[in-house]
Amino acid sequence: MASKSTDFEFEQRAYVKIRTLLKVSPTDGHKDLEEVYKDTALPYSTVVDRARRFREGRVSIEDGARIGRPVSSASDKNILEVSALLEQDPHITLVEIADAVGISTGTAQAIVHDNMKFRKICARWVPHLLTQGQKAKRVQCATKLLSEFDRADSRR
Repeated sequence: MASKSTDFEFEQRAYVKIRTLLKVSPTDGHKDLEEVYKDTALPYSTVVDRARRFREGRVSIEDGARIGRPVSSASDKNILEVSALLEQDPHITLVEIADAVGISTGTAQAIVHDNMKFRKICARWVPHLLTQGQKAKRVQCATKLLSEFDRADSRR
């Protein structure tokens, strides 16, 4: 079975195959699936399509491999390239990133926001969450500023 397929989908494909072999109409089979699986039932058009395939002689109930374009261009190579661009210039725009790496702006946005967890603040890309080193640096700076403030206050 394909990795993206759920157990519910596999069970429903098996049910559609059995109902088709018993010469039950796809409409009745779909009604049964909706009654049992409710919101996770296969759409009617899928049931009809699968029933047609089983009538035409398809044997397997497993999903076949699909050809075509991959779902996303967010490969490790592209993520590394985007990361290097952001290190060089934190003010770079998504359009500039997309042009430099050779990916779509949507993919560039997905890499920056979803994979790298960055967001843009004051025209600069910054991480959503601070690393331990960044947190330590903030504490160090804050401590230094407080001590400067205390010294200035004690001079008055």
